[in-house]
Amino acid sequence: MADAGVDLTYLYAPRRLAVVGAHDAKPPFDFMTAQIAERARAVGGEFIPVNPTRQSVFGHPTVALADLPDELDVVVILIAGVREVLEGLSGKRVGFVVVHASGFAELGTDEGIAAERKIVELAHGLGARMVGPNTNMNLFEVLRPCPTPKIGIVAQSGHQGRPIVSAQDLGMGVSYWVTTGNEADLAAADFIEFMARTPDTGAVAGYIEGFRTGAGLRRAAAACIQARTPMVIVKVGRSEQGAAAALSHTGQLAGADATLDAFFAQTAIHRVTDLDELHEVASVLARCGPLPEADGIAICSASGGCNAHLVDLIVDAGLTAPELSEKTQNRLRDLLGPNLSVTNPVDNGGRSLLLGAGPEMIDAIMDDPAVGIVLLPVSTPLPAMADPIRDLALHAFRRGDKPVIGLSLMPSTDDPVFRELAAQGVPLVRNMRNAISAAKAILNHPARRYPDGPPPGLTAVEARTGPPSSVLDEAASLAWLADRGLPPVPHRLTRTPDEAARAAAGIGYPVVVKAVVPGLNHKTESGGVILDVQNEDQLRAAVADLTARLGPDGFLVERFERGGLEFLLGIATDPLLGPTVMVGVGGVDAEAIRDTAISVIPFDRPRAAEMLATLRASRLLANRRGRPPLDRESLLDAIMALEAIARSGAVTELDVNPLLVLPDGVRVLDAIVALR
Repeated sequence: MADAGVDLTYLYAPRRLAVVGAHDAKPPFDFMTAQIAERARAVGGEFIPVNPTRQSVFGHPTVALADLPDELDVVVILIAGVREVLEGLSGKRVGFVVVHASGFAELGTDEGIAAERKIVELAHGLGARMVGPNTNMNLFEVLRPCPTPKIGIVAQSGHQGRPIVSAQDLGMGVSYWVTTGNEADLAAADFIEFMARTPDTGAVAGYIEGFRTGAGLRRAAAACIQARTPMVIVKVGRSEQGAAAALSHTGQLAGADATLDAFFAQTAIHRVTDLDELHEVASVLARCGPLPEADGIAICSASGGCNAHLVDLIVDAGLTAPELSEKTQNRLRDLLGPNLSVTNPVDNGGRSLLLGAGPEMIDAIMDDPAVGIVLLPVSTPLPAMADPIRDLALHAFRRGDKPVIGLSLMPSTDDPVFRELAAQGVPLVRNMRNAISAAKAILNHPARRYPDGPPPGLTAVEARTGPPSSVLDEAASLAWLADRGLPPVPHRLTRTPDEAARAAAGIGYPVVVKAVVPGLNHKTESGGVILDVQNEDQLRAAVADLTARLGPDGFLVERFERGGLEFLLGIATDPLLGPTVMVGVGGVDAEAIRDTAISVIPFDRPRAAEMLATLRASRLLANRRGRPPLDRESLLDAIMALEAIARSGAVTELDVNPLLVLPDGVRVLDAIVALR
């Protein structure tokens, strides 16, 4: 079970709250003070302003810092003298400190960083956890009353968080929100954990620029899975910096953003592209009701063109719009007549709704066992259609046995139908992209993906970094991998032309000859590999050529394998999330093709199969044009062998390229192992 995390209950509902620098006439402190005072009033807490220049603030008598009560749930510091305030609180017990002032680590200076560390130390000395510094007072905003479930909002930018909170204008409730500032102590992941576990939060929406620690991110993901609370995230900053310094193909391909994408996919965190998609998908997840048993999406509208457009988008997203059963189609034909499509999408023609057939029609669709989600485009092409379309959506939603997504095609959210559906709690989106994104998020809901809770070991991985203690040469790498269940191609390490000739004769021609040069990790690019050597004369010529150009310490002679498919397998160490395993198209063009999939450890064999399924090259493993199928199970064995190696912490980086997949197994043709 995941750790319960930091309990932030009394941060959001303080019993006693003090504001140092409170003001009722000086912008922007007057606005912030009023917001905090209103929050204290709303939760029944005591509001205590501290300002030696004012006798009262908003009707509340001010007190001196030294005269504050000995126990406080929250102290808000609006003024610049943060260190002095914290030192003045010495001897008091404080639950949380919220620091508005800037001028700390965000400056990027040694002085700013040191000052930030000092105020965290002082806060901890009071028994407090800190929000900020360099944060605003958004967490104290009094949110509009709304029936649960709601969305919780965690934003590392107050500016970007505001449009998400504006979802309240569209009828969506917000349970909590926070702008986390510098995250000197409490970070975004701590708030995600807390919100995920609160009963009135149906989904968490995050606008994230960066996670402070991998351990915190892992705990937040585990909390969302454990609490069955989905998370939707905008993660900005798609940087590939640092990849060029890697030893291996794996290191060059496993960029930081690709690793985060993999982690999000593994832990059912739904990544989106912008704020509009963020709040709409989160809102649908919060309101979607029971999770579907089937994966199929059914569409029903009065527009054949709209239906066709949605099917295209569903297929493009890798989802399915299955044909409805014969029984369902017969029920629909009885209601709609012979001239309308009833296979899926269902074209209701509009007239059937006017005649009152809408409820029976939607019942027939939702009763079909292949249907998991119903997508209902909502528009009012004629005034007479408004009530039937509204009633159709409400009937589908109120059945309560399958998720329903209303797709508003109306030009304004001021439309009466939109307002009524929103007020009734129907999950609504305002464009087709968001509808498909929401459907995908429902089907990948953490409670569907992990019905038994977080996968074992999710929070226990340590992100160890640092240079390798040693990099094994190819022969040693092949032997090291063979001991761990990854069979190499038959090979011999030789030192002289005569030894190479004897080795080739023993292995059997044709062979490959490779130069053994310390530090030469990418031999093909350096001309250190000669393929398809057919006989001893060609072998001695190859050895002479390599000797003249590279001056090698020796020669690795390998059997030249024909057929099969070249894959890349590797391990890299992400500075945030730790060891990762990659699989992809191998060979010298691996970086150019970039057909890869990544997983963060730990993961299981079904996840390894998912990785393979995402590769374009995976289709080449099947029987094609008379060629026997290649050994997918042995490839999965190899992926899981690397997962075990990565979990052991034995390597900083590992590259198997290529791994040849044959009809009857796999063979390691080349490898680099960098030991920790």
